[in-house]
Amino acid sequence: EQLQLWSPLSTLIAAGLPSALYALQGTLTYTAYQNLDAVTYNGLTQLKVLSSALCCYVILNKRQSVLQMVSLGLLMLSSVVFQGSWKDWIKKQTTTSDNQSSNNINNR
Repeated sequence: EQLQLWSPLSTLIAAGLPSALYALQGTLTYTAYQNLDAVTYNGLTQLKVLSSALCCYVILNKRQSVLQMVSLGLLMLSSVVFQGSWKDWIKKQTTTSDNQSSNNINNR
């Protein structure tokens, strides 16, 4: 009974479109790997997991468990740490405090 509904076009739509998108993603991933440094590439790869979780929440209205939320938070934190953003922030804070200290000494 189910085979009567089968047609080559329906099979192409059901399997062909996802496989074409998968092939495109593989090609783009390979191109990104060749043109980006390792830290940026890994950061973008981790971003895929976070965006997938967000899409599951927004589109499918599926909530994550507490454990999943904690793990997504740790993933985001590790991405920030490996990108070096925190180093830039610390450097700015150190530079700002050094400038303020030198200004205080010069004003005396």
